[in-house]
Amino acid sequence: EIWDVVASKCVHKILSVARRILYSSCFRPFRKSQELWLAGGSVFGEIILWTPQSSKRGEIRHILQGHVGPVFCVKWSKDGNYICSTGDDRKVRL
Repeated sequence: EIWDVVASKCVHKILSVARRILYSSCFRPFRKSQELWLAGGSVFGEIILWTPQSSKRGEIRHILQGHVGPVFCVKWSKDGNYICSTGDDRKVRL
């Protein structure tokens, strides 16, 4: 969900296209294309990258694997080129 923190209300709901339980998610900063990308950390050790505007649920662009166990946090770099993640396996992956 996207929240307007000033008004304290939900302004948009985005469903996970992967139909997995997500523990974390993060927007990618806009680039020239103005296309919104989301990264979500799943309970299966995956980071799912998708574009929600391409359909009601969106389109999966990539699934990154490497964590053993749930991914608790994902964060895009300021330039949008990298993702940092932490998981139950006590690893930080870039």
